[in-house]
Amino acid sequence: MDINQHIRALGIAHIIYSCLLLIPAAIVFAVLTTVGMFVDDPEAAQILPVVGTGVGIFLFVLAVPGLLAGYGVLTGKSWGLPIALVIGLLNILCFPFGTALGGYSLWVFTKSNEQSREPESVQVGGEKPTYTS
Repeated sequence: MDINQHIRALGIAHIIYSCLLLIPAAIVFAVLTTVGMFVDDPEAAQILPVVGTGVGIFLFVLAVPGLLAGYGVLTGKSWGLPIALVIGLLNILCFPFGTALGGYSLWVFTKSNEQSREPESVQVGGEKPTYTS
């Protein structure tokens, strides 16, 4: 697997991981606002929709940078890999999947930088080049 395939896999992984944050956001929002409408306690009827909306928005805001990083990586934007690296490093604390995504982001970023810094031709005519100062 060459580095371009790893970069593509990294973009897909960031999008999938961010979508996994959107699912609980939608569930918490839907459940708490629905329960808030049918509960008999008037105080809970006011609080549950607010909490559901707040938690849903919070999880949505956490998922958006990962979606943008995945999009940037997949479309080859210049800002895609650096943002994927930052988001991946922030996700390292979310064991086990965030840790794996963060480690993979770091590995792909370092490998892609190594490949971009390698000289295109190290030898000229089968001989080692001589450098003079």
